[in-house]
Amino acid sequence: MQSIGNGVVNKIYVSFEKPFWGNRKGYINFVTKSQLNRYPVGFVMSEKNRHILCIFVSASHSVELSKWSDKDVKEDLQRFLRKFTFSKEETTIRDFRMTRWHQEENSLGSYSFVKVGHDQEEASAVLRKPLGGKVWLVGEHMHPTANACAHAAFETGVWAAE
Repeated sequence: MQSIGNGVVNKIYVSFEKPFWGNRKGYINFVTKSQLNRYPVGFVMSEKNRHILCIFVSASHSVELSKWSDKDVKEDLQRFLRKFTFSKEETTIRDFRMTRWHQEENSLGSYSFVKVGHDQEEASAVLRKPLGGKVWLVGEHMHPTANACAHAAFETGVWAAE
């Protein structure tokens, strides 16, 4: 277990009346002069009348923002987006949801990794052995080659069941 670390990437889903990003699809990078950019990248998820942007927040920014109220995060994000659009109307957030993975008691983060200086396959092999012959650890962190992937969590569950 000493070879496994974990981290957190939270997501903020916001919807708008109109898409301030126009017809763009895919990722939007918000580049600023400041190194303190809590909202560096978003992904456009628009469909029909739903104009949704998924903002990725990682590392210390993720932990910091998860301590704020939804209202405070929403207001901060709205101020941030207005720097890029200069339009109050276009950046008025209609709906808001934020994950707070490191506060979830069963995960305490959103991804895991093998720490520097440790071997992925070796760590996975040790951790895949049943504890006391009865308890199997499963999840993406247990996969020998595809940790941090959803399909890896599924595969390790199948392996333990077999």
